[in-house]
Amino acid sequence: MQWLRYSWLPGLLLVLPLAQKLPWLDLAFLNNFNLPILLLGAALLLSFFFRSSRVALAAILLMIFYGFARLDLFSGQEQDQSLYLGLISLNLMLFSCSRDRSVWSYFGFVWLLVLLVQGAGLFWLQECCGPLTHKFSLQHIPAWPLVFEQLSPSLPLLLSVAASVGALALVALYPVPTAVGLFSCNLLILYGVWSGIPLIPLMSVAGFLLIVSLLGSSYELAFRDELTGVCSRRAFRYQMLTPSRHYCIAMIDVDYFKKLNDRFGHQVGDQVLRMVATQINRYANGQVFRYGGRSSHW
Repeated sequence: MQWLRYSWLPGLLLVLPLAQKLPWLDLAFLNNFNLPILLLGAALLLSFFFRSSRVALAAILLMIFYGFARLDLFSGQEQDQSLYLGLISLNLMLFSCSRDRSVWSYFGFVWLLVLLVQGAGLFWLQECCGPLTHKFSLQHIPAWPLVFEQLSPSLPLLLSVAASVGALALVALYPVPTAVGLFSCNLLILYGVWSGIPLIPLMSVAGFLLIVSLLGSSYELAFRDELTGVCSRRAFRYQMLTPSRHYCIAMIDVDYFKKLNDRFGHQVGDQVLRMVATQINRYANGQVFRYGGRSSHW
């Protein structure tokens, strides 16, 4: 249930349609064409600092797409932008499958090469074949199921839906802030393809989501124990700087934990720590911290 800690991030997307209906809320600043570059650039710089290759690749991909759209380098084929957004959504889902590494590593260069090949291939197809929306249409598939005949979904919408479902499955398996942030970007692109909202606010909100996911990752690294998922010793020290008027501290230890480690190995010991932390967190009425490093103190 760790993913519930980050469910507020995609929940922010629900605020956008509601905020547009409020007469007293002015969202004109979202139409500033420099805002997406600033937010995506900030996400890119933070990703270099935190060595988050997934966020860096997502920011680079979105910045290149937005720059091409602003410079009108799509050869006047604005109808292809939704198809590009669907492909971007698929790439974001693939980014979620990987682990964070340095952008300047071999892994980062391979991904940049893959993105470059994708862009060159799309540019070549557009130059030789014309609008890609007509070439990659579902009408060209003869065995298209009749159940979708009345719905007639577009290919970009199907790509976005498939990418969002895949990203949701990855969030369920690995509930970390970066994966939730990329899933939120997938949902945002899905909403953009479906509703056709302007590109400027779409890219601005995507940059904001990437920044928030990076801040969430840094918080997890600083104040969460990676093994058990409960708050760390540093979080306990900060909590004790401003305690409430009435509080109680209970120190819990696992008996003979060192003997268990020596007999069955550290992997079994780690499983025991995770199991004990889960049970304490489930039945404790207060906040749980892991006080020890490799020890079993809570």
